[in-house]
Amino acid sequence: MSPGPPLRILVVGVGSIGERQLRCFAHTGSVEVAACDTRPDFVKRVATRYDCPGYASLDDALASSRWNAAVICTPAPSHLSIARKCLDAGMHVLLEKPLGTDLEEAIAFTSSYTGDSPVVRMAYVYRCTPAMMLAKSLLEQRNFGPIRHLTATCGQNFPSFRPAYRETYYTKHSTGGGAIQDALTHMVDYMQWMAGPIESLLCDADHQVLEGVEVEDTVNLATRHRQGAMGSLSLNQFQLPNENSIGLHAMGGSIKIEVHQGRVGELSAGADDWQWHDAPTPDRDGPFLTQARAFLDACAGQSSALATLTEGLEAMKVGLAALRGAASNKRETP
Repeated sequence: MSPGPPLRILVVGVGSIGERQLRCFAHTGSVEVAACDTRPDFVKRVATRYDCPGYASLDDALASSRWNAAVICTPAPSHLSIARKCLDAGMHVLLEKPLGTDLEEAIAFTSSYTGDSPVVRMAYVYRCTPAMMLAKSLLEQRNFGPIRHLTATCGQNFPSFRPAYRETYYTKHSTGGGAIQDALTHMVDYMQWMAGPIESLLCDADHQVLEGVEVEDTVNLATRHRQGAMGSLSLNQFQLPNENSIGLHAMGGSIKIEVHQGRVGELSAGADDWQWHDAPTPDRDGPFLTQARAFLDACAGQSSALATLTEGLEAMKVGLAALRGAASNKRETP
């Protein structure tokens, strides 16, 4: 980071993702952190575990005038109201996905906060995963031409990976739950980062397996992008292997991303076989630590790969269009 006032990070909402964010910002070694949550037991546990201040309400934290940046990890319906309070207090903001659940509110919010003072970024952590970052870099370096076809197949076993899913926001669309808003949104953001905004989509989604919920756990999404690419995204949240495979195809070559294998392949026109590059993710905190450092860079006025507020709105629009499409069985426009 450039020289300047040290950032003091208030993490609002310290459930599992909030605690991870707090831990990773603390591990940067360059900021102070604090926990904020309306659940006293959560605040006490996290504040004790990381030896940091804790607040039982956002108003108490803001009244201290101590914190100059916020990471918002509450359920999606509260994202924008909390962000507005923090931004109006002059704080930089990192928002967990999705941007929100009410499109009109999100559009109004986005139009209110343009520019980078204060900084607002979205926590789409795929952008900070080593294999995803390497693929982006390779495409920028190679002369493959524009992407014309994207494929993604991914899934994980929620009962073992996130066993508390029945007790969280995940159970309802209105709180940002279901596979489309919870997981597919990450892939949507990454695909739009690589191939430009999605202009229309077809979505087939349903609840297939997960016990204790009725929201969709399986999604197939067909996309058309404004810059000409077509895409196919498939995801479920019950399969046993935790795997994520992506293909990016252009006239001059292809990129293959195997996140679970920690590698990226490239095949140029005229080449005999794939050339593979190692890009392992050492642990689950790794991409979040990279994301924390990228946010600190953005707050210091440096360039960053993190999604902007406008890109967060684009991903939110696609998610809501996918929900509509799953209900209507028709092509939808974000």
